[in-house]
Amino acid sequence: MSGLIELLKNPIQETMSSYYGDKRFLLLMAVCCIYLLLASKELRRKLIYPVILMAAVIVNPILYKYIFSKVVYKRMFWVIADVILIPAVAVKLIQDCRKKWQKAIAFAVSVFAIIFTGNIVYSHDNYVKIQNLEKLSDTTKGVCDIMLQYDDAPRCIMPIEIAVEARVYNGNIEPMFGRDCYGFIMSAGTRERALAKSLDGASPDYEKIMFYAKADERRFLVTEDTKPVNTALLEKYNYRHIGSYKQYNVYYSAPEDDTDMGWMVTQLAAYKVGNRLMYRYVIEDSDGHLIVIDGGGERGETGLIRYIQEHDGYVDAWIITSYAPQSAGAFYDLANEQDIHINNLYIPDFVEDDYKAVATEAQWSLYEKCKSAFSKAETVHRLKKGDRLDIYGLKVDVLEDLVQKNGEKQSRGAMVLALTGREQTMLYCSVAGKQIQSTLSGLSTAYDYNVKYIQLANSGRVLNGELYNELKPEAVFIDASISYMETTRGQNAYAIKSYLEEQGVTVYNFDTWPNSVYIR
Repeated sequence: MSGLIELLKNPIQETMSSYYGDKRFLLLMAVCCIYLLLASKELRRKLIYPVILMAAVIVNPILYKYIFSKVVYKRMFWVIADVILIPAVAVKLIQDCRKKWQKAIAFAVSVFAIIFTGNIVYSHDNYVKIQNLEKLSDTTKGVCDIMLQYDDAPRCIMPIEIAVEARVYNGNIEPMFGRDCYGFIMSAGTRERALAKSLDGASPDYEKIMFYAKADERRFLVTEDTKPVNTALLEKYNYRHIGSYKQYNVYYSAPEDDTDMGWMVTQLAAYKVGNRLMYRYVIEDSDGHLIVIDGGGERGETGLIRYIQEHDGYVDAWIITSYAPQSAGAFYDLANEQDIHINNLYIPDFVEDDYKAVATEAQWSLYEKCKSAFSKAETVHRLKKGDRLDIYGLKVDVLEDLVQKNGEKQSRGAMVLALTGREQTMLYCSVAGKQIQSTLSGLSTAYDYNVKYIQLANSGRVLNGELYNELKPEAVFIDASISYMETTRGQNAYAIKSYLEEQGVTVYNFDTWPNSVYIR
C-alpha cells in the first residue's frame, strides 16, 4: 500500500516543486475548474468533462511512470491551466457582466489574478535574453564561432546545454549527442548517453571522454570552467586550448595520420578499499566492445557494474586469471545477481584434482561457486600456457598457467597475460607469485614485445623493482592503496613503487584511480 501511495505522490510533488509558474497558479486553475463546473451546464459538457478526462489520462501518475515522460506530464499541467481553464473563466466572468464598468472590473481582476499567482516565464533559468539575429544564446554562438574558425564542419563533444542549439546555429556542426540523450526525440546510444552524463556531471571522466572523442574523430572538446581538464590528459590526447567564451573552454586536436586509438585499459577499485587487494580491469575499444579481466572481490562500490550497464548489460569477453577471492569474487556475484550477458568467458584450463591439491580453501570454494555460473556465458573457453587469442584485434598471449607443473613442483598462482595491440603490449601478471620471475626475465629476448605497461604480480609484493624495470615500461599498476603498501602485508610493494618512480616510471594505484591508459 505504501508503494502505491509513493507512486501517486512523487510525480505530483515533483511537478508542483518544478512548475514554471507558482503553486498559487495551480490553485487558481483548480478554483476555475470548480467555478465552470457549477456555473454552466454547457461549459461543463463542452469543456470541464473533456479536461477532467484529459487529466485522468495524461496527468495520471501511474501512466506517467510507465508510459509517458516527465516532460509530457508537466507540460500538460501548463496546457490545462494556461490555455483552457483560466482564460475560459475570465471570458465567462466578463460576458456575465452587463455594464461596461463591471466588465472592466472583471477584466482587471482576471489580469491581477493571473499576474499575482503566476511568474513571468522569461524569468526562468531556461530563458536568456537574446542579442543576436539567430535568436540563440550568445554563449552557444560564441562557442560555435570559435570552432568554425578552425573547421567548416566541426565534429565535437560539448555539454548538452549548448549542444541543443549548436546545430540550429549552423547545420554543419555535429555534436556527438544532444537532446536525444534525454529521450525527447529518440534514444541515443548507450555510450553517447554515458558520455553525456559524465560531461554534465560534477566530475567528468575526461580520460574516457577524450578517448572516444579521438576514436570517433571528434576534434573539438568543449568543457566548463568549473570542471577543469588535467593538462597531462590534454597532452596525452593531443588537445590544445583554442579559445574561451564565458564559462566554456574549447579544445582542438589536429588531424593525425593514425586515428586508431587502440584499446583503453582502466584499473578500477572500490571507493573504500582500506587495506584490501582486488584485481579489476576493463578494456574498451573504439567500436564499443567491453572486455573484463578478473573483476575484483566485491561488487557494491565498484565501477564495474556501471561499465557493464553503459554497454547495455553486455560483456563481450570476460577473462578470469585466478580464483582468488580478490580476482573472481565479483564475477560470481554479478553473474548471479545482475542481468548481464557474457558473450565469451575465458577461464584457466586445469585438472580439478591438481588444482584442489594446491588451492587454498577460499580459492577452491570460489571456483566451485564460479563453475555454477559458467552457464551464464554464451561460450566458455579454457586457456593454458601458450594459447593466443584474438579478441576484436587485441592479441592475448597466455604466458603462464594457473597450475604449473615442473617435475614435482606445483603452484596455485595465476595466468599471466600479454595484451598486445598493433605495436604495444601490457603485461597482466594478476596474483602470480615468484615463479614468474624467470618468465619476465626472458621476456625481452624470447618475445617480440614492446612492453609499455605492466600490472605488477601480486600487487608488487613478490618481485623486485629492477626486474620490472628491465622491460622499460612507461607505467605500472599496483592493485593496492598506499596505506596497504605501507603495512607489513604490503611487504616490499612500497619499495617497488619508490624505486620505479625514481626511474621515471609512472606508478598507478588505488589512490589515483580510476587509472586509464591505451595500448595501440
